Amino acid sequence: MKPMKLINSLFILMLICMNSCREDECIDRNQVEIHLNNMLKWYITENISLQTITDQNGISQTFTASYSEIVFDDSIEDDCGQSFESYYQNSQYTTSVSPLHFSLDINGSGIDEEATLKLNVYNTSNGGYQDNTASFNFITRKSNNAQVSFVDELTTNYRTYSDLMLIEFDKHNQSTDIKAVYIAKGYGIVKFIQQNNNTFEISSSN
Repeated sequence: MKPMKLINSLFILMLICMNSCREDECIDRNQVEIHLNNMLKWYITENISLQTITDQNGISQTFTASYSEIVFDDSIEDDCGQSFESYYQNSQYTTSVSPLHFSLDINGSGIDEEATLKLNVYNTSNGGYQDNTASFNFITRKSNNAQVSFVDELTTNYRTYSDLMLIEFDKHNQSTDIKAVYIAKGYGIVKFIQQNNNTFEISSSN
């Protein structure tokens, strides 16, 4: 009887371990929904296309924005069989005078390591390329090639924006390379600063 009792005890312990391990592998759906809602607020929803940016010397130029609709990207499944939808949006920004092209990608499902904002900047005058990927995990704020912080409010010549991400690039090769970019929640790029400290802000929008 003793060997049988031992086997039964081991079997019960295995069941307990399996259940506890399975709970650890399950992703907290409520927490995912919180992260997903935070992420979706960053997608560009305002109807903007042709804008005007003005630098600190009062020189203006057009700042054309084009962006895709928020699209379903993929489905992510955890070890418990729970499925989480993933979304994607790409935005492109071009300047009419300055040799700068910005690309902004927001992609993720609300699962911390999957929800990211990626900013690419291409300087057509010197072929310079800068990029950074930041996580929407507001605890670790993971990023590469730049420092990422969050700004509560920013007032430009055009309007006041709330809830912004500030991306400050670590490396610069030319004085015209981008030093910092302000991205407003639901609106996109509203301000950027070159390495030579020349500052550009949205001054009007159509």
